[in-house]
Amino acid sequence: MFFIERINKENFLKNAPLFVKRPIPVRATQMNTVFQVKTEEGVMDGSVGDYLVEGIEGEIYSVKRHIFEKTYKIYTGGKESPDA
Repeated sequence: MFFIERINKENFLKNAPLFVKRPIPVRATQMNTVFQVKTEEGVMDGSVGDYLVEGIEGEIYSVKRHIFEKTYKIYTGGKESPDA
């Protein structure tokens, strides 16, 4: 196993294809307190304003506010899933 640092990631990703996340709805709430959540990868710390997200397989994790706001938008459709 090797460790990829921010400095050398270009070597591995320079010619990699681009991908787009599928539009899969998830449940999320913005937290108004500091929190911790136990995940499969360990304990994640969350700050005021971060989001608590339930993934498509029921997993719970924290997403920093600035990442959440760039990655997610509220789903306003009438169906449970945009692909249903």
